[in-house]
This record gives sequence, C-alpha cells and structure tokens, in this order.
Amino acid sequence: MKTRLTVRRCTALKTGTYTLLTVALCSLLSCAKSEIGETVAPDINISRLSNAVAVDDNSETTAWENYILRLDAEAKGNYRLTDEEAVSTVLSFASGGVGSSSGIQPFSTAGIDIKGIAPLRNRPVMLAAKDDRSPVTPLVVEFDGPEGEGFAVCSGDKRYEKVFCYVPKGDIADTANIEMLKHFYRSVECSINDSIARFNAQIDSLHALGRSATYSTSTCKHGSILYNGMFCMGEEYIEHSKGEDYIGLKPKWHQDAPYNNRMPSKAEDTTVVYVSEINGRAVAGCVTIALGQSMAFKKYNIFPYITPAMWNDISNRADITGTVYEDVVARFIDELSIGLHRVFVPAGTGVSTSNLHDYLTSIKNTHGINFEYQKNPKYSSEQEKDFLTDYFADAAKKKDPIVITADIKEIRSAHAFVADGMKYSKGELNEIIGTETPDGGVNKMHKPLGFKHYLWINCNWGWADGSDGLYDYSNLRINKDNFTFTPITSITRLK
Repeated sequence: MKTRLTVRRCTALKTGTYTLLTVALCSLLSCAKSEIGETVAPDINISRLSNAVAVDDNSETTAWENYILRLDAEAKGNYRLTDEEAVSTVLSFASGGVGSSSGIQPFSTAGIDIKGIAPLRNRPVMLAAKDDRSPVTPLVVEFDGPEGEGFAVCSGDKRYEKVFCYVPKGDIADTANIEMLKHFYRSVECSINDSIARFNAQIDSLHALGRSATYSTSTCKHGSILYNGMFCMGEEYIEHSKGEDYIGLKPKWHQDAPYNNRMPSKAEDTTVVYVSEINGRAVAGCVTIALGQSMAFKKYNIFPYITPAMWNDISNRADITGTVYEDVVARFIDELSIGLHRVFVPAGTGVSTSNLHDYLTSIKNTHGINFEYQKNPKYSSEQEKDFLTDYFADAAKKKDPIVITADIKEIRSAHAFVADGMKYSKGELNEIIGTETPDGGVNKMHKPLGFKHYLWINCNWGWADGSDGLYDYSNLRINKDNFTFTPITSITRLK
C-alpha cells in the first residue's frame, strides 16, 4: 500500500445498497464519536484499574468494568460489527490509521469503492454470538482501488477490532496457492477466539460477584452518569509514533514457468515428486524465489552470465515472461536452488533455513556479500516488539529486502517470503473517564491500560503478486497441528 486510500463512494454490498459512504459514515460517526472524542470497542487488555467508582448499590465497580458490562448487556448476544463499521475499520487503516470503526474521516475524497463484505471461512455473514457469547467470524471486505481489485480481512466482532491484512491488489482465493496464508488465517481466528474468551471471562467474573451494568436516571447528552457523576467513555488509543515505508521491490516472480524452465523433470531426476502442470518440471520453491527476488533487487554482480545492465532491466520488471531474460533467470533460479541444497518433497521443492544461511555465508566469504540473520525472533515483550518494529523500519528505510522463513521440520523445508515494507504504530491505550461540565461539555480523564504495538509487514509471497500486501506480524506463524503454532524461524536481511 503505497498510497493512502480513503473513500469516494460505496457500491452495493451483499447485505444491501448504500448511498454515498460519506453520508453513511457521517451517520455512524455522529453516534460513535460526537464531540467527546474517539470511543472504540475494546481490544482486550486484562490490566485492572484502581479507580473504584461507587455505584448505586454501594458496591465498588470501576468505570471500565461498568462500561464492558453495559456493552455485554446491550449487545444481547449479537456482537457483529455492522457493515458500515466493518467498512470504516478498513478505510481507517487504508487512510493511515490502525483500523477502528470510528477512525475514518468522512469528508475524505480519494477513491476506493467497496464491492462487498463476506465472512472468512464462508460462514453466514450475519452470524451472531449466541448465549455463550462466542466470537463472530472475521470478515473479508473487497474493494476496487487505485491498483485494482483488492481486499482486507478484519475482525467482525465489536469486542476486538483489528485489521489483519490489507491487500491493494489480489483475491482471497489466492490463498489456495500460498500455504503460509492458510496458517495465517487460522492464527487470526485463534487470536480473536483467545481475546473474546478473556473478555467473556471478565464478564462472567463480574456477574459472579453480583455486579451488573449500572444505569442512572440522571443522564446527559453523552450517556448515563454513574452515582458520582462520572461515566466511562470507553477506550482511546493515543498514538505516540507511526511510520510506513517500502523498499520498492518490483519483481513479482512465481514458482512456475518460465522461472522453473531449468529445474529437472521426473525423467531427469527420479527424486522429483511434484511438478508443474505447464512444463512438467519441478517447481522452483518458495525459499529460492524469495531469495532470488531479493538478490535481483540488490543486483548482486556474482553471476558471470548476468551483467549489471541485465540486472538493472530484470530488477525493474515485475515479470520476465516473454522477454529475452527467460532463460537467464531460469538458469539463475536452478543454480540458486542447487546452491541451497534443495530437496524434492510431495508439496514441491524444499530448502531449510539452515541451508539458506549456509549459502549466504558461502557467498559472503567468496564475494563479500553482506547479510544479517535474526534467529527465532521474539515478539512478546515490549522490548522485543520495539526491537523488531525498529528493525523492519530501518531495513525499509535503507532499501534492504528481508527473507522471512518458518521451518516445517517434518518435511525438512521452510516456508519463505520477502518483507519489502512495513507499517507500524506505537502508542498507549487509555480508559477514558468523563465528567460533564456545567456548560454541557466534558472533562476527560485518561487512565492508562497499557502500551500498544501495531506492526504490519508488506509481504511478497512469490506467487506473481497474488495476495501481496500488509499483514499483521503477530499472526505470521505456522500451524503444525491443531493445538500448537511455530513462529517465525528466521529473519534474514540482505545488505
């Protein structure tokens, strides 16, 4: 996503026909924000607050606890975002925000048309939580934008608002070709389920203590007032820093012909298992394509049959199909996969993370090529999140592609893709407590809930730009079985 996109109009969605989305969003935001500041549904944080607020029954319930109790009571089992809220969440992200249903400015003018909203996993789009307050399925929002038809996947649940991916050009059906994306979307569902389970546990615990949503006969234009004149206005994310940058990687290669034209056929190598339907040759493999695109971008002058002038032309093309470079690049891909000690497996052509780093070490020793290697990078503590965010930002600024791998030990291979850009936001999540002023205004008090990190990386999946776009880093992990996940194995930065 290289251009900030906001809204021009909204075409007919599957759930009904909309007028100008600016009108719909104005109506939405007049309720969600008004003049009291942004109010967003909780991205669950279990930190407890000490600001006990005395309510009508003399029990002690924090204003925040009363807020979520009211949210739960008023939802009446249906937590699904409205279509307007889902669209607004995506447009907030596309216009430079982090993705909240109250974060889009309705008067923006740049063009993006919404085509439709559909559930992830093809469950009924109007699926609502039942008595057990189960999570609402994530939503796919499809649109027409400056780069063509694209889509985004966002949470469909008011209790957990987040944009998980934003693809300016692509189709959700491309997931069928990209194994790691299948794991990504499973991880997305697990993240939502986990957060909603914690939210529900909070509600159940409060109910077990005899607490219920407190309302007062005293009201103001901002909502019901608690016993002592205080009211909770929800959460507010205060952004401390943000950034978005891309290295400008143009190659959009893939594993099939003509890139695999020099790979062996089953007749030439009896260990070959999976071959292309187009030319009957082994597919190139995702690690080879990821590294190949990165080396082409860096124009490494270490292959005698590729001159600097040829590298310049190749690296400035998205695709070399039908050009004079077909055989040159096919030879480069074949030699690269041999150097990476490829193995042929039922799913294709595999390369392990260790073999990737052995190969890069060898060309570093022989040709002076420089690279950095982060093994098993962590993304849990604030320090770890800060480090990785700054690392991706620095790589994007210095135009260094990053090859990311996740090993699957059972098949002696790794999934791989190129990170060629990023978007991040760092800030603080606050509970907002309000009191009404004599003139009808509001005094807002901020109570910190904790720091927030948002990190999306721009992924080139090596499938001819299929589904290339920004993806939530925290959900990039591999599903090994039904219960455990394997995180990123390595981050390799080419310099």
